[in-house]
Amino acid sequence: MTTRWASSTNARRGSVRFSGLMWGTGNTPGLAAAAALTYLNIGMVLAAVDTFTQPRSERHAVVAPDKSCTTLASRTDVLWRMSAAPEQGPAPLPRLETSLSPEQVFDRLSTLARAGKFAGYRRTPHGFAADAYAVPFEKDLLATVTPGERTRLTFALRTRRRIPVAFWVIAALTVWPGVWLTDSMLRLYISAYRIETWWWYIPLSVLPLPWAWRVAVRKSALAARAAAEESIAQIERELAASRV
Repeated sequence: MTTRWASSTNARRGSVRFSGLMWGTGNTPGLAAAAALTYLNIGMVLAAVDTFTQPRSERHAVVAPDKSCTTLASRTDVLWRMSAAPEQGPAPLPRLETSLSPEQVFDRLSTLARAGKFAGYRRTPHGFAADAYAVPFEKDLLATVTPGERTRLTFALRTRRRIPVAFWVIAALTVWPGVWLTDSMLRLYISAYRIETWWWYIPLSVLPLPWAWRVAVRKSALAARAAAEESIAQIERELAASRV
């Protein structure tokens, strides 16, 4: 068996390359890198499907993922139904008015943040910002402070770019190395394997990504909206403000 393994390996050595590194027993770092990238690509798709599995009746509520979907088929079905569901535009965030001056508003919120009760508070050119907790795409709650007879606070949500950019960069960099690695392993262990691996590997790796992206965006929007409503209510109490 050892001789047969060695001859089979030697017959194929040099036929598959990854970034200039040959497949073979002396190429452990190259093989490990290819395997890690493939695992990352497959894991990202499965994690996306696993994380964003909410039944249709609960897709407008911020709840924990439904762990009853234990198979890949059921997870994919739930992901498809959520991504295909019609969307409704979100209602605008509440606006507040207070008798305090803008500087008094900033002072009170700064005090609240130093007490650890207003996460991520920071001044901006037109008002202030704070964290609006969301998973997987984090958001900021932006407030525009308009002076006048009564100071008005207008709120909006903005997605932080880091994780969305990382999502697509990882997807782009991990698909093709996975094709090389899977193709080389199949040809090494299955002598009758003759088809081009990318014919089936690319659809399985790439096609779920748009739906996973859409569900991730919608889930993050729901979570961020809930966090923003909570923060606005806290600001309303702290500033003795009224909604308009």
